[in-house]
Amino acid sequence: MRRRYDQLDSLRGLAAISVFLGHISIVTATPFISFTVSSIVFLPLKVFIGKSSYSFVNFFFVLSGFVLFLLFTKGKTKNYGGFIISRFFRIYIPYIVAVTVSIITYLSFSKGGIKELSGWFNLSWTVPLTLKDMLDHIMMIGNFNTNLYNNVLWSLVQEMRVSLIFPIIAVIIIRVKWHVSLLMCFCLSFISGLNNIFNWENSLGYHTSFFASLQIISMFILGSLLAKHLYQLIEIYVILTKNNKIVLLIFTVSCFIYNEALTVVANHLGIYQYGEIMSDYSIGVGSVLVILISLASIRVQSVLLIKPLLFLGRISYSLYLYHLPILFSLIYVFYKILPLWSILIISIPLAIITAHISWLIIERPASRYGKILASKVETFLKKRLVINGKYKVDKTA
Repeated sequence: MRRRYDQLDSLRGLAAISVFLGHISIVTATPFISFTVSSIVFLPLKVFIGKSSYSFVNFFFVLSGFVLFLLFTKGKTKNYGGFIISRFFRIYIPYIVAVTVSIITYLSFSKGGIKELSGWFNLSWTVPLTLKDMLDHIMMIGNFNTNLYNNVLWSLVQEMRVSLIFPIIAVIIIRVKWHVSLLMCFCLSFISGLNNIFNWENSLGYHTSFFASLQIISMFILGSLLAKHLYQLIEIYVILTKNNKIVLLIFTVSCFIYNEALTVVANHLGIYQYGEIMSDYSIGVGSVLVILISLASIRVQSVLLIKPLLFLGRISYSLYLYHLPILFSLIYVFYKILPLWSILIISIPLAIITAHISWLIIERPASRYGKILASKVETFLKKRLVINGKYKVDKTA
């Protein structure tokens, strides 16, 4: 039976709140944290602003690969049908409720944009609602404009796409050696990058093309490889000296903070179409190491297992889903009535409260029902196999 690692929930919660803070920081046309001095000393602060929020979303993909591999190979869910049912209730039900809430708040509060705020802010809640857009969001897995009502939805589109084929990915990873799996990662990334060159398919939202899915599958594979070789890697970590562990920690943090340095390298090499992909691998390696250290280090575990972080982990999915509708609603209602900084501060506890309510009445019940239904489907299929097996034996007797 699969062992549950509660500290991973805390990591997920920290990533979700970091995405939220990253979005808060880019509401204005000029980010709250700006850099007038091009110094490496200030680069660590970039992890909380601008595009660096993408680092934490990439972490979600690696973590999902890790958890899903364990779920499919060592958990109760061994059947494809049961696996998909469980994922549907875990991802789609909270997703579609959040989409509905996002559209309702958009219709209730949007004023069509605020010109004084950033281009990122004005990407959402500025386009009239159409039936096609609603259907695209309901279908979920297509290439559509995910920026319209809640721009974090693009990652859930990708998460669901990969979930549909993940059992196949898991079987391949189980059967081949680790270096073959890595080669598969690089091949998928290479093909994804070719789309940047030849423009076979444009992303109608943020990274919503199916070629973008190939790169995201690579991140899932990295997480799956960690799950497959977890105990061997933990043994390696445990025997490291204290100094080596410190060096590894510094390297891990650097993978996140300085990931965009690889984009610069790609530009200098003349392969700028692969810049973001190279940056993704920096984040991917950093994510693998963060997960490994959180599972192997007793000290890190003791920090991650404190109750506030565990609470944040429980509501992380709902916080991810609802922080933008809350943030946008408050800004539209109180802009020029209250100072913007106070609106942004108010949005944090309100989003956390909303996420907790969503977890209680939507996310947790949906997940539980999904597990129950998946278990029933698997039991039914097992009985069918037993009956068919007996029939074949009797027929040949």
